[in-house]
Amino acid sequence: MTDELPNRTREILASNDDGLDLPSGWRMAGRFLLLVFRLVLGATLLASAIPKLRYPFQFLDAVYGYRLVGPDGGLWVAVILPMVEAVTGTCLILGIVLVPSLIVVVFLAAVFVSAQLHVLRAGISTACGCFGETARGPALVDRQTLLRAWGLLLGAFIAILLQRLNMRFRRPNQRGRESFQ
Repeated sequence: MTDELPNRTREILASNDDGLDLPSGWRMAGRFLLLVFRLVLGATLLASAIPKLRYPFQFLDAVYGYRLVGPDGGLWVAVILPMVEAVTGTCLILGIVLVPSLIVVVFLAAVFVSAQLHVLRAGISTACGCFGETARGPALVDRQTLLRAWGLLLGAFIAILLQRLNMRFRRPNQRGRESFQ
């Protein structure tokens, strides 16, 4: 049967290549876009984590304002969330363990969207707790903060898609090097 196949098909089958070889310009553009999304998401998470780590009681107050968790749960959220944001943001900026970091961003953004939707639907007026206080005081949860959370979620999904495409469209000799990224 292989005698009937064209030469290119025989080469693809022999090399275990899936035949998805994009021109180098497309691969370069995909890598650049992934870099941009990684840096923006990582910087956003770090910018969010730093005020929470510097002023933990203000963040704790914002967590309680959402009325989703009790005193013990709120304390755990206020302690753990900024550290998760800082570690995940650092991983994204440094380009290490990308896929797990992006999955964490998706999870965090989905929680942020859900929590803000709860606050808006319940008519609760509370501080967002997203990036600390501004010069005008705490930013309240509103449509703008909800759009920002949706943007974080969308950006993480796009970065995952770019990372997966980047891995899929590698040349055959480049595959397998970054198995956990």
